[in-house]
Amino acid sequence: MAAFNIVKYKVKPGMEEKFLQVHRDAKWPMEGLRRGSLVQTGAGAYCFLGEWESAQLAAAGEAPMVEILNQFIDTLEELPSGQKTDAVFGDSIIDY
Repeated sequence: MAAFNIVKYKVKPGMEEKFLQVHRDAKWPMEGLRRGSLVQTGAGAYCFLGEWESAQLAAAGEAPMVEILNQFIDTLEELPSGQKTDAVFGDSIIDY
């Protein structure tokens, strides 16, 4: 089964265009990344969902994804956790 990473962001007011442009311009074709989607979940609120062929390939994709994150980290507000992102990762256990 596939593995997924999900990252939650809150973008600072006035910084959404930079945030979105970095996502548009990023080199997303990483080994094992089947599909990625950026979903707007509210005003300035977004989640990135990545579907990977395996947990091993998802782990290998972490460094290139952090490189992309570093290009827009200045656009992000701190979340209630005190972090700029809220990221989770795991294997799919049920597919529909």
